[in-house]
Amino acid sequence: MKKISYIIILIPCLLFALASFEIDNYEGPNASFFGAIKDAATGELVGTELRSGSIIRAFEQGFETPAARTWLIMNTGEFRNNMVFAARYDFEFSSCNLFPFTVEDFEIKPGDNEHDFMVTPYIRIKNANITH
Repeated sequence: MKKISYIIILIPCLLFALASFEIDNYEGPNASFFGAIKDAATGELVGTELRSGSIIRAFEQGFETPAARTWLIMNTGEFRNNMVFAARYDFEFSSCNLFPFTVEDFEIKPGDNEHDFMVTPYIRIKNANITH
């Protein structure tokens, strides 16, 4: 009797598990987005001394409440994300050594997308000369 009850419980569980293995229609990311953060006055890369680099917060449009996706900017001021969905995005630059700004309704198309953001850094030191 105990064996029959285990079989009665096991068969529906196995059928449920097999039914959950259906292939979904989810398409993977179809774009890459890369570029640099450049000083608007000099055109030079805006690097950072932050250990993990600066942060771009990307909000994919088309949802009622878009969730923030965090993309990292390298210490050199360049960024690259090869796993992006082609869509319209709002970008928010935070935790950076530049004046915070946002970019709204930016379109990323399928394939490679290169874009340089022109920003105003907090400080710009040119031709520093230290003598003793």
